[in-house]
Amino acid sequence: MARMMDALNEMHWALGKNDVPLCYPLSLTGCEVNKIKNELATHNIFTATYWPDALQRVKAESMEAALIKETLFLPIDQRMEHAQVEAVGKLVLRLIDKFSS
Repeated sequence: MARMMDALNEMHWALGKNDVPLCYPLSLTGCEVNKIKNELATHNIFTATYWPDALQRVKAESMEAALIKETLFLPIDQRMEHAQVEAVGKLVLRLIDKFSS
């Protein structure tokens, strides 16, 4: 997923050799992330929403707010085959084009 998305991702993550990510966090400013999430759900691809209750406690332009409002947490776990990850990535790229401002 990183190979497909890192050029678009506004946040970059360094993983250690023993790190096993739960998801691929894709941060996108100027893109309607909720519309992408909803469209992914119609394809049975579900993305987590982390910390929605924190929005009222953080500054609107903070990194924390960006993680909540502008980040897709794409599934990439051990149950997925390479072809599935690739298919999700291609769909996400098409949706980014569709829902970018």
